[in-house]
Amino acid sequence: MVDWTPDGYWLVRLLFKRGLALIYLLAFLVAARQFRPLVGEDGLLPIDRYVDRASFRERPSLFYYYPSDRVVGAAAWTGVALSAVALVG
Repeated sequence: MVDWTPDGYWLVRLLFKRGLALIYLLAFLVAARQFRPLVGEDGLLPIDRYVDRASFRERPSLFYYYPSDRVVGAAAWTGVALSAVALVG
């Protein structure tokens, strides 16, 4: 008989969570490393000019009210740290 209880899927849950944490880690690492050249203050499309052209209703963003390299960089590196903790723990 097949065991359909949640206790029977511990390995699948473990691998899924760790795989998702690895994907998040890579995504936040890419965002942290490539943010400044792309949308930083001296990037291809500076974020402050982008925010000035678009309204919050059209393109909502967490960084709409304070578009700064430091804030976005801190958010990206915080995401790297938290996803690394999720991967290890």
